[in-house]
Amino acid sequence: MSTSVLETLIHLSKVDASLARIFADKQKLEQTLVAKEAELKKLLQDKDTKAKVTAQKKSNYLVEEKSIKEEQAKLVERRKALDTLGNYKLQQAALREIEFATRQLSTRDDGLLKMIEEADAVDDIHKKADVLHQEASASLLKLRKETEENLALLEVRRSERAAERGTLLPKVLPTNLQIYERTKSKFPGDAMVAVAANSSCGGCSIQVAAQLMVHIHQGDSLVKCRGCGRILYLDPKKVDEAAAASATK
Repeated sequence: MSTSVLETLIHLSKVDASLARIFADKQKLEQTLVAKEAELKKLLQDKDTKAKVTAQKKSNYLVEEKSIKEEQAKLVERRKALDTLGNYKLQQAALREIEFATRQLSTRDDGLLKMIEEADAVDDIHKKADVLHQEASASLLKLRKETEENLALLEVRRSERAAERGTLLPKVLPTNLQIYERTKSKFPGDAMVAVAANSSCGGCSIQVAAQLMVHIHQGDSLVKCRGCGRILYLDPKKVDEAAAASATK
C-alpha cells in the first residue's frame, strides 16, 4: 500500500472525525433546546396551576364575603323585629340567638381576613411564577435564534466535509475502505490513530507488538490494534523527521 493511499485514508479519517464532531455538536444544541423548551413548559404549567389556585381562593373569599354580608343583614332585621315580640321570654330567647349568631359571624369575619391574606400570598406567588415564565420565554426565544444560526453554520461545515469525503472515497481500494468503514462504525471520531513514540496505540495506549510495528513500517496493509481494533499508522511528519535526522548523522 503506497504512502499516498495511506495518507488518503488518514485524511479520510480526519474528515470523518470532523463530521462526527459536527454531528455531536448538532445533537448537543438540539438537546439543549429541547431541555429549555421542557423547562418553559413546566414553568407554564406551574404558572397556570398557581393562577387556578389564586382564582379559587379569590372566589372562595367573595362567596364567603357575600354570605357574611347576607347574614349580617338578616341580623339587623332580626334586631328590628325584637320589639314586635310581645312576650318577654320570646324576646330574650331571640336576643340570645342573635348574640350567638353575631359571635359566629365575628369568627367568620376573622376567617375572612385570613382568606384575604392567603389569597394575596398565593397571588404574589403566581405573579412571581409569571415573571419567571416571561423571563424563560425571552431566554428561549434568544436560544432558538442562536441555535438556528449555529445549526446553519454546522450544516455548512457538514456539507463541506461531506463533499471533501466524496472526493476521497474513489481513491481508496474497496477492500481497505470496507475495513475502514467497519472500524469507523465503532470509532466514528478516531477510526485511525497514530502510533505513539513509545510504540503504543494512540487510541487505547496498549503496547503495539514488534511484529505489528514491522508491518506498520512496511505499510503494505492496514494494521489494527489488538487492544481496541483501531487502524494504526505512523505519523508521516514524524517519519519524515526521523528520516531527516538519520540522514544528517
